[in-house]
Amino acid sequence: TARNAIAALRREGLVTVIKGKGAFVRRTTDARPGHTHTRAITAEHGTYHDTDTEDPRWREAEAPSTYRVNATPTLALAIGVAEHTPLFVYDRLLEDGAGHRVLHRLYLPFPAVDGIDPLEDNPFRPAGEVYTLYADAGRKLAFTDHITARNPTPDDAQTLRIPDGTPMLITRRLTTNHDTGLPLALEETH
Repeated sequence: TARNAIAALRREGLVTVIKGKGAFVRRTTDARPGHTHTRAITAEHGTYHDTDTEDPRWREAEAPSTYRVNATPTLALAIGVAEHTPLFVYDRLLEDGAGHRVLHRLYLPFPAVDGIDPLEDNPFRPAGEVYTLYADAGRKLAFTDHITARNPTPDDAQTLRIPDGTPMLITRRLTTNHDTGLPLALEETH
């Protein structure tokens, strides 16, 4: 078990193994990160902007993907809805001039869209537009971010153009109605 754990950490680039001496946490030569990924939502004059995905340096690497799914147990727990709750999903693959890629996924529970005409007509919109429509409908928005890291799946590694075994940062922003606590959206950024 210990050998398997050390081998997994070595594949992830987190430890170095010196024969006859042991395994050591890898030291970085530069303490500064190679890429800083900032997430923020700003509101100006009743209009919401996702300063990350709406930054002019990002462009869509391919056309957005839109679909509907039912919440899996893990996703239902993350959003705070019942398992199998229907969700609208809006995926965007963004790329900057340096070749960095970000996958941005927005989940909207069907019940959260109910009663908001523009969202009922077209729920597949960028996050800033969705938040503005929620605010226009009288929803008071509250945001909670959760950040984790994991190794990418082969599909993630290919899509984001990152080497296998390189940890991938995942940010999840849950948006709820401040007054009722009901979930309105979940953003996921890889």
